[in-house]
This record gives sequence, C-alpha cells and structure tokens, in this order.
Amino acid sequence: MADNAQYWVTTNNQLLHIKFPAKVDRTGQYKRLGPYFNLTSSGLDINVLQKMRAQFELVALDDEVDQGCPSTAIECSRAFFTALFVFFDEAESRELLGNKNATVMPFWYTYDPSRGDHYALVVTTDALFMNLPHVNSMAAPKVTHADVGKSTILLSPSKARAASSAQASADAAVTICGGAAHKTSAPKALMLRDLPDPHGRYVGLLKTYGALAATKVTIPDVRDRQGVLITPAEYHNKISDGDIVEVEVILKLWSIPPNPKGNPNGSRVYQTILCSLKLLPFHAYSQENVFSATDKGKRKADDKEVLSGQSPIKKSVPVPRVSADDEMVIIGEDRQ
Repeated sequence: MADNAQYWVTTNNQLLHIKFPAKVDRTGQYKRLGPYFNLTSSGLDINVLQKMRAQFELVALDDEVDQGCPSTAIECSRAFFTALFVFFDEAESRELLGNKNATVMPFWYTYDPSRGDHYALVVTTDALFMNLPHVNSMAAPKVTHADVGKSTILLSPSKARAASSAQASADAAVTICGGAAHKTSAPKALMLRDLPDPHGRYVGLLKTYGALAATKVTIPDVRDRQGVLITPAEYHNKISDGDIVEVEVILKLWSIPPNPKGNPNGSRVYQTILCSLKLLPFHAYSQENVFSATDKGKRKADDKEVLSGQSPIKKSVPVPRVSADDEMVIIGEDRQ
C-alpha cells in the first residue's frame, strides 16, 4: 500500500478482504453521508478537501430486531464483530510492547445504555478526491508569448488566481452547456461542482480556485439492489436508516508516534476501510446465481471467503512515521 499504516493479511501474505452483512445506522453520531461528508463545519481549503471521505456507521444484525433476515446472515454478522475483538486484542498484545501509554481507538465505537447499549462500526471510504492541484500551481499566471508586453499591470497571486478562476468557470459552462445539441444527459464523471452544496461551501472554494470545477470525485463501489452504482452525491438520499447491506472491508492500523504539540503519548487507530457495499437483497443473489448444483446434489457457494479459526497476520512494515495531518481521519461528532 502507498501509506505507512499496517494491514491485516492472510497466511499467503495477501491483503485480507472480509465480507459480512450488517445494518446501516443513520441515527448514530459517527456517520458521514451528508453533502460535506467528514469535513468540519468551518474552514474549507484544498488541503482539507484532500482528506474528505464518506463514513458508513453500521451495527451487527440482531435476531430479535432483524427477524426477517436469515439466521445464517445474523450469525455471520455477529461472527465478524467478534472477529474484530479478536484481531484488536491480538494486535494490542503486540503493540503494547512498543508504546504502553498510547491513546487507542479500536475498530468499534461504544454507545452506553442510554443511547442503545451497542457497538457501532464505522467503515470509511478512501479519499473522495485524488490528484488535487497544488495551491501554488493554481496561482501561476496563464499567459502566452503573445501576451508579453501587452499589460502594464503588475501581476499578483490573487489577480492570477482570479483570472484562472474566471477562465475555468467559462470552460465549465462550455462543458455543461456547450455543443451543438446542448446535451442534457448526466455527466460521465462526477465533478466537485456536481456535489450537493446546501450551504455554498463548495461554491466558495470554486470562486477562489476555479480550476477545481473540473476535479473528479472518486466513486467507491457502492451499489443499490439492482447493481446500479450509487455516487457519493446520492448517499444521503439513497441509503436509508435500517438498510441491510453486504460490506467488504480491509483492516488497517495507524501507529502515530508521540508529538509534544498535541499528542504527547502517541496513538493507535484501528480502521475498517470500504472495498464495496451492496444494498440487500441484491438482484444477483438469486438462488440460481449464488448456488450451483454439483453432481451429488450439494450446493456450492460462489463466495468462498469465510472467517477461519486462525487469525490473519498483519503485514510487516517499518515503524510508521505519520502524523494526524497525513492520511489519518479522526472521527468526531456529527455536524451534518
């Protein structure tokens, strides 16, 4: 992987992928599916945008509440949450040998009896924006040989940025409305300018950095019951509280060294990172598609990934040297 975190791997040293069923909790305090995802309520710049991710808050299936679910699905959901406790305990038994005083954030979050008396899992997407332009490069003047000597006005970064924004806005207008037929079909790619923006926060950023108008949003593999991709712009409206989902994740551990300015003891943060999510019942999971009959009449599942009795091992990597300003995302109170 491209970062300095540690990952769980199989005995064959392949990245461990785990699939499990769970239920979406849209009432919890850790979900981030609104228009601004995990961004704070104030302050928005390109550096902050680079860390923007969606967060799904999930709970295990419960045989008393989710009586419509197959018992095997409920057992699988519980087994995954139990496995997380095992992975965490085993990892901590090793990590404590290095830093016993570190602040630890486990895979799960705990709600006390007054708020439901349950564990919640927060599954985080990868960054929704990749390869964002650097602020300094967007402030560079866009001129040609023919422009030399034509202006007596001294250029400044703010004037260059304003000129760049004006040109980018014009280009965006051509992209949306241009062409002989004035196309009205949905764009082939989701852009920053296409995201819902009820409080005008993206608009404000685009006015300052017009070149961001064409910035593409990374679309995670999240699908509805018919297999249609749900874009991040649609999470808030198309993923409901109580939806049963199949989730595929990888497990990640950040070990952040002590920092006297704000993290004197260091910290360890365990994360579940989203690979895919499907709303259930999923159309392809009919009995004919999921199972194939053998000559002896037995049924064989397509998906052979199961939780084994042997705990996977973590990938061996050098001691991470990261800070909370790197790719880490600390989950706080919901502001949306």
